[in-house]
Amino acid sequence: MNGSVLWKILSPSGQSSYLMGTMHVKDNVAYTHVRKAESKLSYCTHYFGEIDLDHAQEIIQPEDYLLPKGQHLRQLISVRHYQKMAAVLAKVYGVSLDGLGHFYPLMIVNQISEILLKEDNALALDHYLWMKAKEEGKQMGGVEAVDRQVEILHSLDLDSQIKALKDLCRRVRQFNKSVLKLVSLYEQEDIQKIYQLSKKQLGKLRTLMLYERNLNMADFIANQAHLNAFYAVGAAHLGGNKGILALLKRRGWQLMPLRS
Repeated sequence: MNGSVLWKILSPSGQSSYLMGTMHVKDNVAYTHVRKAESKLSYCTHYFGEIDLDHAQEIIQPEDYLLPKGQHLRQLISVRHYQKMAAVLAKVYGVSLDGLGHFYPLMIVNQISEILLKEDNALALDHYLWMKAKEEGKQMGGVEAVDRQVEILHSLDLDSQIKALKDLCRRVRQFNKSVLKLVSLYEQEDIQKIYQLSKKQLGKLRTLMLYERNLNMADFIANQAHLNAFYAVGAAHLGGNKGILALLKRRGWQLMPLRS
């Protein structure tokens, strides 16, 4: 399937919409394709982000990202492992594991990823597009329910999350390289390699975090087939034979890449 982060999608009945793969980062590289996105957004009546960001602000609480029952990471791993990880995170990234250890390990990994990237813009790309659509008076919504995203985080295997954080600390150079590679692939619009790299990074978490969510997202889009909409979801969800594009194609949708 040809590479692009923006696609024109035609439902079986011929209604046109657009599907954009985004990134939740403020780096200028993430904004590489924002102008072509804006040009197509202006034609649409509806905008669906990965989630409804306004609703998310209302219902997501800080404690939703914290380990249950007031737990801390130091209670879940050996003292030796904890001390080694804390030393690496402090030295390489300047963060305190004592301070972050109440969060789910996956949230810590995500925060480290963001530290590696520049903050060239005030808003992450997905937030910028959301605000742009609101300014243009679009009907707004989310492809995924906000509470479902929180449920997924809480249901992810904790041992797998801890392993992901341990792997980061063991292989710092490799982790840093993969994060920067992901951004570079986005600039190149190589959604297939983005999918492959994301799948590899997720390890055992890929079924819940990628495959099942792709199915649910494709279902949502198919159910809005009568709308002229702009959909913006994480770029990792587009590619692969289990990605949203492949799932829509199997349902009779026509897909047209719009490269920069």
